[in-house]
Amino acid sequence: MRSSIGLAVRAGAPVPDISTEAKFRQVLLDAPSIAYSASASGRFYETRMLKQLGIEAQVLPKSRKVVGERVGTIVARGDAAVGMQQVSELLPIPGISFAGRLPDAVQSYAVFSAGISTKAQNPEGARALLRFYQSAQARPVIEKTGLEVVPPAR
Repeated sequence: MRSSIGLAVRAGAPVPDISTEAKFRQVLLDAPSIAYSASASGRFYETRMLKQLGIEAQVLPKSRKVVGERVGTIVARGDAAVGMQQVSELLPIPGISFAGRLPDAVQSYAVFSAGISTKAQNPEGARALLRFYQSAQARPVIEKTGLEVVPPAR
């Protein structure tokens, strides 16, 4: 599975169009305040994304790194106009509207993989669990949580 970065606004606020890099860039420039995660997605935002977009000087001063709670909670309270975090971390937060995943050109993915140890106490049970995660039955639940299914490597 992989987890992408998404953007959210407070429920009831206009939901911005972030479907292209240019539109996303403008949303960040226009936002009066931006909250972002202190995790890997936030490091990407601070060190690469804003530089890539050419707006670091304008946007970083109005950005707030969130430590100890989810970005969506900050946005829901109205302490930031927009917030960025892993989609799976934003979706369960009440009081926000999910604008969407960031455009591919400025996206960073966290990839989750699994393996079975040679010393596993129940390797067949582990194989069955991994098969279930890859099944059509599990896919809707995985996607509902904001994760994306990635075909297994061979």
